[in-house]
Amino acid sequence: MPEIFTYGHRNPQGIHYNSTDGQVYIADHGPKGGDKINKLIAGKNYGWPVATCGKDYNDEKVGIGSRYSGVEKPLHYWDPSVAPSSLLIYGGENYQNWRNSWFVTTLRERTLIRFVRSENQLIEERLYRNQFGRIRKIEISPAGDLFLLTDGVRAV
Repeated sequence: MPEIFTYGHRNPQGIHYNSTDGQVYIADHGPKGGDKINKLIAGKNYGWPVATCGKDYNDEKVGIGSRYSGVEKPLHYWDPSVAPSSLLIYGGENYQNWRNSWFVTTLRERTLIRFVRSENQLIEERLYRNQFGRIRKIEISPAGDLFLLTDGVRAV
């Protein structure tokens, strides 16, 4: 149906339009061991619940496995799960070393994950692990600053 852009997502938690390449990306909160990042392509199937990289929370198999004909492969997936909560591709000027970096905030890991994209691979760097509680969101201000929304308290 033309009104359905993509399907087969379990629980998209972060969505980002990257003006550099004109693509939309999502961080999808999957089952146990099945969180992933996908590049959204119109009309494509992303697998849920037939094809997944993870298991149900009771360790039972979900669907038929991670590969299935006609299902898009994720750009990146986590096993064990990190519980992604937002996605941002930094395009500001304030942090030159982070320009074009991808950021995913996590609930389970309580970490900000920074990615550098190298060809079709995302290379991870983990930042602020367990320093602020669960990290729910990352945003960029109009001035180019990055802000994290957490559910923790940190004494300064």
